[in-house]
Amino acid sequence: MTSIVIIAHTPIASALLAGVHHVFPDAQQVYTYDVLPADDPDLLVKRILSQLGQELEHSQVLLFSDLIGATPSNIAVRVVQGLREQEREAELLTGTNICMLLSAVRYRDMPLAQLQTKVIEAGQRGMQSIDCDFQAQ
Repeated sequence: MTSIVIIAHTPIASALLAGVHHVFPDAQQVYTYDVLPADDPDLLVKRILSQLGQELEHSQVLLFSDLIGATPSNIAVRVVQGLREQEREAELLTGTNICMLLSAVRYRDMPLAQLQTKVIEAGQRGMQSIDCDFQAQ
């Protein structure tokens, strides 16, 4: 099974977790870190790795971040590197939406490479242009 970690600008990580728990109330091994503007990235990386090192039950970890290149995703990159140094299989996906997270929880028993592909596909399917010019009945 894959552990899931969300590192995003505050309050996005917590809000995404609330969405996950709305659909999967019993979802476990989902960790969130809301990054505040004043947070020290070095300290946050150390804190996250320390907490995950104590709590992770699985060797596979899929991390999510909101915006590529921003502080939370840069922190997440460093966390992935640290997890790999601990000999855990870890990957990072950015541009996270709720469809991605729901898919990750639903299919978390898949091997990490397959899960990653499934999650990206779910995220893309969740982005649609909807024709709102129809007549409501």
